[in-house]
Amino acid sequence: MPSPEDLVEKLREAIEAGNPKAKGALDELRQIDPERYRRLAQPFENENEFNEALKGFFKELGVLREKYKIPDVLVAAIANVKNEKDPELIEQRMSSMQYGNTALRPFIILSLYRQEHPMLQALIEGLAGTRVKTAEEMTEAGP
Repeated sequence: MPSPEDLVEKLREAIEAGNPKAKGALDELRQIDPERYRRLAQPFENENEFNEALKGFFKELGVLREKYKIPDVLVAAIANVKNEKDPELIEQRMSSMQYGNTALRPFIILSLYRQEHPMLQALIEGLAGTRVKTAEEMTEAGP
């Protein structure tokens, strides 16, 4: 996986090449605090420790939801966990939680995808050094 520094360089190149979406992607990437991310990315010792952390996180999130009167919340969390058989092997675990109207889940996900797609496309184009076709363009081209 490319480092944040490599991603920044690729996005700068994409901006210079005239990719209009690359500037927004670079601005998003600059909001990352590398030191905090390194600290948070330290792996949990085992699955139980990760699950306990998630329980606490989701419980506090529920309290914040009520405090700030946010009716619908969908969150996905990814963390590193040491493999119990081989502690040198670090695995990623993902979990999600939804509060509120579960019927809205697909609409929340679709809305988030539409919001994030331009940034993701610019990031991919910056890394690939070429323009990526949209889903519509791929559909029109056929198999």
